[in-house]
Amino acid sequence: MRQTVRNYFLPKKHNAKYYLDWMNHSVFDDYWKQFSPKLHYSEIKAPAMNVSGLYDIFVTSTLRNYRGMRDHGGSENARKYTRVIMGPWTHMDFSGKLNEFDFGPESGENNIGLINMKIDWYNHWLEAKLFVSSDCRDTDFTVKLTDMDENGVSRLLSDGILRMRYRNSMEKTELMEPGKIYEITVDVAATANTFLKGHKIRVSVSSSNFPRFNRNTNTGGSIFFETEEEYRKAENVLYHDADHPSCIILPVVKKQQN
Repeated sequence: MRQTVRNYFLPKKHNAKYYLDWMNHSVFDDYWKQFSPKLHYSEIKAPAMNVSGLYDIFVTSTLRNYRGMRDHGGSENARKYTRVIMGPWTHMDFSGKLNEFDFGPESGENNIGLINMKIDWYNHWLEAKLFVSSDCRDTDFTVKLTDMDENGVSRLLSDGILRMRYRNSMEKTELMEPGKIYEITVDVAATANTFLKGHKIRVSVSSSNFPRFNRNTNTGGSIFFETEEEYRKAENVLYHDADHPSCIILPVVKKQQN
Protein backbone atom coordinates (compact mmCIF):
# COMPACT_ATOMS: atom_id res chain seq x y z
CA MET A 1 0.00 0.00 0.00
CA ARG A 2 1.41 3.30 -1.04
CA GLN A 3 1.19 6.18 1.36
CA THR A 4 1.26 9.92 0.89
CA VAL A 5 4.11 12.11 2.07
CA ARG A 6 1.77 13.53 4.70
CA ASN A 7 0.91 10.09 6.09
CA TYR A 8 4.59 9.16 6.07
CA PHE A 9 5.39 12.03 8.42
CA LEU A 10 2.32 11.82 10.66
CA PRO A 11 3.46 8.93 12.88
CA LYS A 12 6.96 10.31 13.29
CA LYS A 13 6.63 12.39 16.41
CA HIS A 14 10.23 13.55 16.20
CA ASN A 15 9.60 15.41 12.96
CA ALA A 16 9.09 19.15 13.06
CA LYS A 17 5.40 20.03 13.24
CA TYR A 18 5.92 23.06 11.05
CA TYR A 19 6.68 20.81 8.08
CA LEU A 20 3.14 19.43 8.18
CA ASP A 21 1.83 22.98 8.56
CA TRP A 22 3.67 23.91 5.38
CA MET A 23 2.20 20.97 3.52
CA ASN A 24 -1.31 21.84 4.71
CA HIS A 25 -1.08 25.40 3.38
CA SER A 26 -0.28 25.29 -0.30
CA VAL A 27 -1.56 28.81 -1.07
CA PHE A 28 -0.65 32.22 0.30
CA ASP A 29 -3.32 32.13 3.01
CA ASP A 30 -3.48 33.59 6.53
CA TYR A 31 -0.96 31.06 7.80
CA TRP A 32 1.77 32.37 5.49
CA LYS A 33 0.68 35.99 5.74
CA GLN A 34 1.47 36.11 9.45
CA PHE A 35 5.13 35.38 8.65
CA SER A 36 5.45 37.25 5.36
CA PRO A 37 7.87 40.21 5.61
CA LYS A 38 6.30 41.93 2.60
CA LEU A 39 3.06 42.44 4.55
CA HIS A 40 4.85 43.88 7.59
CA TYR A 41 7.43 46.32 6.23
CA SER A 42 5.60 49.20 7.91
CA GLU A 43 6.12 47.52 11.31
CA ILE A 44 9.91 47.46 10.92
CA LYS A 45 11.23 50.53 12.74
CA ALA A 46 14.96 49.85 12.81
CA PRO A 47 17.25 49.78 9.76
CA ALA A 48 18.17 46.29 8.56
CA MET A 49 21.30 44.85 7.02
CA ASN A 50 20.31 42.28 4.39
CA VAL A 51 23.07 39.82 3.45
CA SER A 52 22.72 37.28 0.66
CA GLY A 53 24.60 35.68 -2.21
CA LEU A 54 24.11 35.76 -5.94
CA TYR A 55 23.74 31.96 -5.78
CA ASP A 56 21.62 31.90 -2.64
CA ILE A 57 18.23 30.20 -3.03
CA PHE A 58 16.73 33.23 -1.26
CA VAL A 59 18.42 35.92 -3.34
CA THR A 60 15.12 37.10 -4.85
CA SER A 61 13.45 37.34 -1.44
CA THR A 62 16.43 39.19 0.04
CA LEU A 63 16.40 41.84 -2.66
CA ARG A 64 12.62 42.12 -2.46
CA ASN A 65 12.80 42.66 1.29
CA TYR A 66 15.57 45.22 0.93
CA ARG A 67 13.53 47.19 -1.58
CA GLY A 68 10.39 46.80 0.50
CA MET A 69 12.02 48.16 3.65
CA ARG A 70 13.57 51.05 1.75
CA ASP A 71 10.20 51.98 0.27
CA HIS A 72 7.78 51.08 3.06
CA GLY A 73 9.75 50.80 6.31
CA GLY A 74 8.00 51.90 9.50
CA SER A 75 10.35 54.79 10.26
CA GLU A 76 12.46 57.32 8.40
CA ASN A 77 15.60 55.55 9.64
CA ALA A 78 14.39 52.17 8.40
CA ARG A 79 13.67 53.59 4.95
CA LYS A 80 16.84 55.65 4.72
CA TYR A 81 19.49 53.40 6.23
CA THR A 82 18.48 49.83 5.38
CA ARG A 83 21.29 48.24 3.37
CA VAL A 84 22.04 45.09 1.37
CA ILE A 85 25.35 43.26 0.88
CA MET A 86 25.65 40.82 -2.01
CA GLY A 87 28.55 38.64 -3.07
CA PRO A 88 29.36 35.51 -5.10
CA TRP A 89 28.02 33.33 -2.27
CA THR A 90 25.56 30.52 -1.69
CA HIS A 91 23.18 30.15 1.24
CA MET A 92 25.19 30.63 4.46
CA ASP A 93 28.46 30.00 2.63
CA PHE A 94 30.46 33.21 2.19
CA SER A 95 33.74 31.61 1.11
CA GLY A 96 33.51 32.80 -2.49
CA LYS A 97 33.72 29.22 -3.73
CA LEU A 98 30.98 27.35 -5.56
CA ASN A 99 31.66 23.78 -6.58
CA GLU A 100 34.49 23.99 -9.13
CA PHE A 101 34.30 27.79 -9.28
CA ASP A 102 36.58 29.92 -7.12
CA PHE A 103 35.98 33.67 -7.24
CA GLY A 104 39.27 34.44 -5.51
CA PRO A 105 40.27 35.28 -1.93
CA GLU A 106 38.99 38.85 -2.27
CA SER A 107 35.44 37.51 -2.43
CA GLY A 108 35.55 35.62 0.88
CA GLU A 109 33.92 36.85 4.08
CA ASN A 110 37.25 36.98 5.94
CA ASN A 111 38.87 39.23 3.35
CA ILE A 112 36.02 41.74 3.26
CA GLY A 113 35.49 41.61 7.03
CA LEU A 114 31.86 40.55 6.84
CA ILE A 115 31.61 39.65 10.53
CA ASN A 116 32.98 43.03 11.60
CA MET A 117 30.59 44.72 9.20
CA LYS A 118 27.70 43.06 11.00
CA ILE A 119 29.06 43.92 14.45
CA ASP A 120 29.69 47.54 13.50
CA TRP A 121 26.25 47.76 11.95
CA TYR A 122 24.45 46.73 15.11
CA ASN A 123 26.73 48.85 17.26
CA HIS A 124 25.84 51.96 15.27
CA TRP A 125 22.17 51.87 16.17
CA LEU A 126 21.64 53.54 19.51
CA GLU A 127 18.69 53.77 21.82
CA ALA A 128 17.83 55.22 25.17
CA LYS A 129 15.76 53.32 27.74
CA LEU A 130 14.01 55.80 30.00
CA PHE A 131 11.57 55.74 32.89
CA VAL A 132 9.36 58.80 32.71
CA SER A 133 6.12 60.36 33.87
CA SER A 134 4.14 63.50 33.09
CA ASP A 135 1.24 65.50 34.48
CA CYS A 136 -0.20 65.63 30.94
CA ARG A 137 -1.93 63.01 28.83
CA ASP A 138 0.59 63.38 26.03
CA THR A 139 4.08 64.84 25.72
CA ASP A 140 7.41 64.28 23.97
CA PHE A 141 10.74 62.95 25.21
CA THR A 142 13.81 63.81 23.18
CA VAL A 143 17.38 62.55 23.49
CA LYS A 144 20.58 64.06 22.10
CA LEU A 145 23.99 62.41 22.08
CA THR A 146 26.84 64.90 21.78
CA ASP A 147 30.63 64.99 21.91
CA MET A 148 31.74 67.70 24.37
CA ASP A 149 35.28 69.04 24.08
CA GLU A 150 37.57 70.47 26.78
CA ASN A 151 35.93 73.90 26.47
CA GLY A 152 32.41 72.59 27.01
CA VAL A 153 31.44 72.92 23.36
CA SER A 154 29.16 70.07 22.26
CA ARG A 155 28.96 68.62 18.78
CA LEU A 156 25.76 66.77 17.95
CA LEU A 157 26.23 63.12 17.00
CA SER A 158 22.67 61.81 16.89
CA ASP A 159 19.24 62.45 18.31
CA GLY A 160 15.77 61.00 18.56
CA ILE A 161 12.26 61.61 19.84
CA LEU A 162 9.30 59.66 21.13
CA ARG A 163 5.81 61.12 21.20
CA MET A 164 4.15 59.31 24.07
CA ARG A 165 0.83 58.77 22.34
CA TYR A 166 2.72 56.63 19.81
CA ARG A 167 4.88 54.76 22.34
CA ASN A 168 3.34 51.40 21.42
CA SER A 169 2.19 51.91 17.84
CA MET A 170 1.96 54.49 15.09
CA GLU A 171 -1.37 53.01 14.01
CA LYS A 172 -3.32 54.18 17.03
CA THR A 173 -2.85 56.69 19.83
CA GLU A 174 -2.64 55.74 23.50
CA LEU A 175 -2.72 58.69 25.87
CA MET A 176 -0.88 58.69 29.18
CA GLU A 177 -2.23 58.42 32.66
CA PRO A 178 -0.93 61.54 34.45
CA GLY A 179 1.59 60.65 37.15
CA LYS A 180 2.06 57.05 36.00
CA ILE A 181 5.63 55.91 35.35
CA TYR A 182 6.29 54.47 31.89
CA GLU A 183 9.31 52.62 30.57
CA ILE A 184 10.03 53.83 27.04
CA THR A 185 12.66 53.39 24.35
CA VAL A 186 13.82 56.35 22.27
CA ASP A 187 15.51 55.53 18.96
CA VAL A 188 18.61 57.74 18.81
CA ALA A 189 19.48 56.67 15.25
CA ALA A 190 23.10 56.00 14.29
CA THR A 191 26.59 57.36 14.73
CA ALA A 192 30.25 56.42 14.53
CA ASN A 193 32.56 58.61 16.59
CA THR A 194 35.93 58.55 18.31
CA PHE A 195 35.87 60.52 21.56
CA LEU A 196 39.26 62.17 21.81
CA LYS A 197 41.24 62.44 25.02
CA GLY A 198 39.71 65.09 27.25
CA HIS A 199 36.33 64.90 25.56
CA LYS A 200 33.17 63.75 27.33
CA ILE A 201 29.99 61.98 26.30
CA ARG A 202 26.98 64.20 26.90
CA VAL A 203 23.40 62.94 26.87
CA SER A 204 20.64 65.55 26.92
CA VAL A 205 17.06 64.55 27.67
CA SER A 206 14.34 67.10 27.08
CA SER A 207 10.70 67.38 26.05
CA SER A 208 11.14 69.35 22.85
CA ASN A 209 13.52 69.63 19.94
CA PHE A 210 11.80 72.30 17.86
CA PRO A 211 12.15 73.04 14.96
CA ARG A 212 13.78 69.65 14.34
CA PHE A 213 10.45 68.09 15.37
CA ASN A 214 7.10 69.80 15.53
CA ARG A 215 5.85 70.99 18.88
CA ASN A 216 3.56 68.99 21.13
CA THR A 217 0.71 70.91 22.79
CA ASN A 218 0.69 68.28 25.57
CA THR A 219 -3.09 67.93 25.35
CA GLY A 220 -3.36 64.77 23.30
CA GLY A 221 -4.82 66.78 20.45
CA SER A 222 -3.28 68.22 17.29
CA ILE A 223 -1.45 71.53 17.10
CA PHE A 224 -3.05 72.06 13.71
CA PHE A 225 -6.52 72.29 15.21
CA GLU A 226 -5.88 73.87 18.62
CA THR A 227 -5.57 77.50 19.66
CA GLU A 228 -2.68 78.76 21.74
CA GLU A 229 -4.99 79.09 24.73
CA GLU A 230 -5.48 75.32 24.71
CA TYR A 231 -1.78 74.49 24.91
CA ARG A 232 -0.54 72.98 28.19
CA LYS A 233 2.82 73.26 29.91
CA ALA A 234 3.97 69.75 30.83
CA GLU A 235 5.80 68.90 34.04
CA ASN A 236 7.80 65.83 33.06
CA VAL A 237 9.97 63.65 35.26
CA LEU A 238 12.91 61.43 34.26
CA TYR A 239 13.61 58.72 36.83
CA HIS A 240 17.06 57.33 37.56
CA ASP A 241 17.24 55.05 40.59
CA ALA A 242 17.53 51.37 41.47
CA ASP A 243 13.93 50.66 40.47
CA HIS A 244 14.00 52.88 37.40
CA PRO A 245 17.45 52.55 35.78
CA SER A 246 17.17 54.98 32.89
CA CYS A 247 20.14 54.58 30.58
CA ILE A 248 21.48 55.06 27.09
CA ILE A 249 22.82 52.04 25.23
CA LEU A 250 26.06 53.13 23.60
CA PRO A 251 28.05 50.18 22.21
CA VAL A 252 31.79 50.54 21.92
CA VAL A 253 33.76 49.16 19.00
CA LYS A 254 37.20 48.00 20.08
CA LYS A 255 40.16 49.08 18.00
CA GLN A 256 41.32 46.30 15.75
CA GLN A 257 44.91 45.18 16.09
CA ASN A 258 46.96 45.22 12.91
